[in-house]
Amino acid sequence: NYQQIVALLLKAGANPNLADKDGITPLQHARTRGYREIEKLLLVAGAK
Repeated sequence: NYQQIVALLLKAGANPNLADKDGITPLQHARTRGYREIEKLLLVAGAK
């Protein structure tokens, strides 16, 4: 599931603030889609 993938990527050192081509961050994507657990993972990892 997405939560496990995000956790794995963050553990491997993925940047939680890296925006996509439209300037949208992973945290913004998680919030707009209602992925609360992923939002928490990103915030713990330092997402802004």
